[in-house]
Parts: sequence; structure tokens; C-alpha cells
Amino acid sequence: MTRLILPLVAATAATTLYGADWPDVKYSEVRAYYYNATSQHDCRILDGKGRLDASVVGKNGVVLNADQVARLLAAINGQQRIHPITACYVPHHAFIFYNSWGRRVAVFEFCLECLKASPDPNNTGPYYNYPALAELIADLHLPLGPKFKDPAAYKRRYDRMLRTRS
Repeated sequence: MTRLILPLVAATAATTLYGADWPDVKYSEVRAYYYNATSQHDCRILDGKGRLDASVVGKNGVVLNADQVARLLAAINGQQRIHPITACYVPHHAFIFYNSWGRRVAVFEFCLECLKASPDPNNTGPYYNYPALAELIADLHLPLGPKFKDPAAYKRRYDRMLRTRS
């Protein structure tokens, strides 16, 4: 009996050491948004009062289905390629997680070009699967941003960015 309990206790301890996957909050819906088409530095999806920024295109966002949410969480929480962290931050995309009452409980905004994100709650990162995020954004029929034509072009640019920065 002790042989069975000990591995179970060790596995439980390891789980608490590493914590839960982001966002580690209960949510019932995730919506994707495109904003900041003029490429302002440090533009946030939410203004100082917690409202969607005026630059958001499609104020209702795009609702993700269960498969798309799984892809998003894999891009955030899965094994990531290490890359330099840039000083710039010009985000164009965000995913907002809502609870069953329609209240915002988590936000993941990011910049495909800067390879930087600003998650809230801020308990993940700093590395994410940006090519997978680009694929998901394209599948949701949102623009990739002013500099990227499609996910394949983004992936080529991403690989080139990592080669030149390493």
C-alpha cells in the first residue's frame, strides 16, 4: 500500500510546485480581438477604466470554440522556443476570458513582431508559441497585423528573427 501512496504523494507535490496552467481561473468563454491597427507602442486592449480600447475592430470579438481554446492554451502553456525578449511592445491581438456572468477574468494580449505578451493574471511566460498564435488568429479570420500576409509568411519571418537574434 505504501508503494502506491508514495508515488501519488510525489506527483501531487510536483503539481503544486509547478502550479496550474495559465490562466488558472474559471472561465466559460474566450473571445479574440484585433486592435491598434496604427501600431502605437504600449497600446493596451483595455483602457484605464477597464473598457475595450477605442481602436478595437469588432467590439464583440470572435468567440472561440473548444478546439480553438485548446490550441490557444497549448500555445501559451506548452513547451516553447526560447527567444530574446524585446524592448518594444506594439500589440495587435488579445484573447479575453469571461466567466459565466460575462465578467472578464483573464486577458492575454501580445505582439507577434515584438515576441512579447502581457498576460493578466501575470503568472505565465515569458515565452509563447507565436507561430501557433498566428495560425489561430488567421483561422479566426482576424488580421495578423500590418506586416504579415499569412501564417506561413509570419513563420518564415519568425524563424528569420530568431536566427538573426541568437
